[in-house]
Formats: sequence, C-alpha cells, structure tokens
Amino acid sequence: MFASGVGSWALYAFPDTAVQVGSWGIIGYWLSIVLGYGVLAIAGPAIAEELGDGVTLSDYAGNRFGTPQKLYVLLIALFYQLISIAAELTAIGGLMVLLAPDVSKAWAIIIVSVITCSYTLFGGIKASIATDAIKGGFVLLLVVIICIAAFSYTALPVDAFATTGVAAFTTTGFEAVFTLTIAIVSSNLFLTGFWLRTFAAKNNADLRKACAYAALAATPFIVLLGVVGFMGFIMHPEAPVFDGGFFFYILLDMPEAWSVLVLIVVAALVSSTADTVQTGMSAEILSHFQSRLSLTTARLISVVINIPAIFIALTDTSVLKLFLIADLLCAATVGPIFLGIWKRTHPWAVLAGCVSGLVTIFVSGWTREGNFVDGFKEFVLEEGLFTTHSMVLFILTLVIPIVVTVGLTFALPPAPKRRTPQNDHADLLVDAPVNHTSDHHFEATKSPAVV
Repeated sequence: MFASGVGSWALYAFPDTAVQVGSWGIIGYWLSIVLGYGVLAIAGPAIAEELGDGVTLSDYAGNRFGTPQKLYVLLIALFYQLISIAAELTAIGGLMVLLAPDVSKAWAIIIVSVITCSYTLFGGIKASIATDAIKGGFVLLLVVIICIAAFSYTALPVDAFATTGVAAFTTTGFEAVFTLTIAIVSSNLFLTGFWLRTFAAKNNADLRKACAYAALAATPFIVLLGVVGFMGFIMHPEAPVFDGGFFFYILLDMPEAWSVLVLIVVAALVSSTADTVQTGMSAEILSHFQSRLSLTTARLISVVINIPAIFIALTDTSVLKLFLIADLLCAATVGPIFLGIWKRTHPWAVLAGCVSGLVTIFVSGWTREGNFVDGFKEFVLEEGLFTTHSMVLFILTLVIPIVVTVGLTFALPPAPKRRTPQNDHADLLVDAPVNHTSDHHFEATKSPAVV
C-alpha cells in the first residue's frame, strides 16, 4: 500500500516542507499520511458495502447518491490523478536538470512516460501491483543512499541547527499541520489506485494490516527525508527555498556515480507511481462508460490523458498551483461523499454540500479582496499553502460542506433506499469482482481486471 503511493514527489515534498515550516512540517506530513491509511482501514469496508460490483470511489458515489454525484467525483478523481502524473514527470525532468544538465529533460520525461504507458496498457492492475514489490526494494535502497549521503559525505558546521533555526517549532509550522492534514488526507482519498488495492483485500483484517504496515513504513521514510532536507538547506543556503530539491542538493557533495544510481532509482519510483495512477484512471473511465467501451479502449484513453501531463512537465507549468486547486476541490468534496456511510444521508444534501464547499472557496476570495474575479483566484492560493489564511480556508472548506450536508439531511424527508446495481461490464473481469458479505467483511477475491 505504501509503495504504490510513494513516488519521486516525496523526495521533493518531505524535505522542502520541512525546510519551509520546520519540524512541524515533518509532523504534519507524517500525521496526514498515517491518518490517510487509517481512513482507508476504517471506511474501506463501509464504502465497499455500497459499491455493488464497482471498483472505484465514483462507483460508490453513483450507487449511493446517483449520477450527478458520480460524475462530480469522477471529474475530481481524474483531474487529481492527471496532476499526479504531471508532478512525477516534472520531478524526473527537474532531477535531470540538476544532476545531469547535459541530458535533455524532454527525452527523460518522454521515455519514462512511454515505458510506463506500455506496461500499464498491456498489464493493467496486475502489472501495477507487481511493480509495487519492485519499488519497495528501490525505496529501501534509496533510504540507504540517503543515510550514506547525509552522514558520510556531509560535515555540518558546529551548532548549525541552532544557528539557522531551520528545524525550529514555529507558529507557521503548527498551522501547517492542520493545512497539510486536511489537504493530503482529502486528496489521497481520491486516488483510485488506493481504492483498487483496498477493494482487492481478502478481508477486513488483511486491509487493516496492510494500512498499519504502510503507516509503519512511512514513519522512518518521512522523518529521514525531512532531516536530510534540513541538512541540504544548511549545506546549500543559497538554494531557493521554494524551488525544491533539498534532498538532491546533498547528492551534489557525493561522487558522481551516486547520482547515476539515484537517477535510476527515481526513474523507477516515477514509473511505478505513474502506472498506479494510470490503472486508476482506466478503471474510472471503464466503470463510467461500462459496456460502451472495451478494456483496451479504456486503457488507451488513460494513456492519451498522459499527453497533457507531458505538456505540463515540459512547459514548466506550476504543478504546485494545480495541486492546490485539486487539494481544495477534494477538501470541499470529501466530507459529503464519505457521509454516505451514514445511512440517513440524503443524496441531494450531498450534492448541496459539495456545491457549498466550492462557494466557500469563492466567497473567501471575493470578500477578502473585494473583487468578484478574486473569488476564482482563491482556488490557486497565490500566497502559498503555509499561511494562516490557507489554514482557515482549508478548515472552512472541509467543515462547511459537512454542516450543510447534515443539516439538509435532517431537513429533507428520508430518501428512498437505492438499489445497489450490478456491473453490466462483468465480462471484463478475469476473476470475480469484490463481493461483500452481510457482516461487512470482504469475501476472498482477487483484484478486478477492469484496470
């Protein structure tokens, strides 16, 4: 579970967040990752009960609430996963510029994308899960390299941490804990690859174990990368704080052979994470169109979606701004959608709750700047993620939709119980899809082949 979600983005995000907001940044990332796995372990079986023969979160939304909610979740999931691929490709391109400036970053981006698309197109979820195990080994290798780089090749000045204050516990850092937790937990719950693995679990116990092991593996990984980020900043204070790459600045102090090895490892991380996202997108597409598309066509469409991701990576478009849009959309949606676990939740209340989240973001920008157009600018948080305003906005964006959904649910008469539909595309399943017993446990099943 941990391996499928750890890509090269972690090598940028964990160290650089630590540098920007201090030790609270490490705690915030750790808390958000661990809570995310906790939500999957707790909510997974309840979500699966409403899933029918579907395989994605949008299937759950459609079965529980209806077509409008399904389309809304589908669009958000596809957008978030598109940005995730773009971030991975941007990372490999940026790394090439830093460690191998003579090599064209365009070729690196295109080659990685082609390789990933190839085995995703022909292998689907089975190939994706197979690469998870391989990537786990690469992650372990990467941790060893970090240790060697940080402790064998780096000599920190005396009292460097006290002098720079880079690891200090600050108010801004404490606020960042709330922002990171809401943003990351919300957005990760729209990553279809996580749900495919959740619904493929043999039973609740196996799911809980997988999430627990993933959280356990994440702890040293996050802490180590954060500390190395501190060291990278101390050794290279001239580096732009918001330009990323403090983990890789440490590698500049190592022999060149180490950089080559790291390039190979990072390429593997990018490829494995990208294929997880691609299989998720093909599942979303196939599940929505059902019998109108073949499995191969759905996979081809998911491959075509890589084209704008490649464009974003090649043109240096701000992936951070796109991620901020996705994070806010996910935060505005996650509460109402997951309230579907509560049997009383009314479908129209959920739709109103999701809309209220978008209105909250827009009104925040409009009232703050006094300009109607600034309401739209609020979706990209131009002042950045780690500010008091951003923290308050994320809290309101999460809480208000929940309040609206619950309030309208009590105000409206109970909705008729929806029949959980059966998947009309069952011929595309190599093995039986996820089935569920009345006591909320997964039956023994294998991963669906719709992806």
